[in-house]
Amino acid sequence: MKKILIALIVLTTLSIFVACNPAKDPVKDNLAIGNWVYETEVIVWSLEVKNDKTATMDTEIKEHPESGTTYKGSWTATSISEGSLLLVETELGINDIKGTFKAESSKLTITVEDHEQTIEFKKAVK
Repeated sequence: MKKILIALIVLTTLSIFVACNPAKDPVKDNLAIGNWVYETEVIVWSLEVKNDKTATMDTEIKEHPESGTTYKGSWTATSISEGSLLLVETELGINDIKGTFKAESSKLTITVEDHEQTIEFKKAVK
């Protein structure tokens, strides 16, 4: 009888834990959502990933801020920390950035498909 009672307590505790800890939504809870920045001595890339599965990136050449470029596009998620994105340059629509991403709390790494280049964004401070 004690074993059955212990088993029932364990099952009840496990059921409560599972019910109170729902699975994370890969889009809604995605770690990539937010503002990110990548900066070198020459250029600054500012990326905003939104929870509606859209993203916008602005590039700025430090010596010529007026010559920046804007990219807009969308992203998909395979988990709360990984997915893919496609950004298209808005002025002419001929340049794009397509690749996969991996997000952590303070870092977003994008691997650009065509160039096999990795870009590491840091969480933007606002």
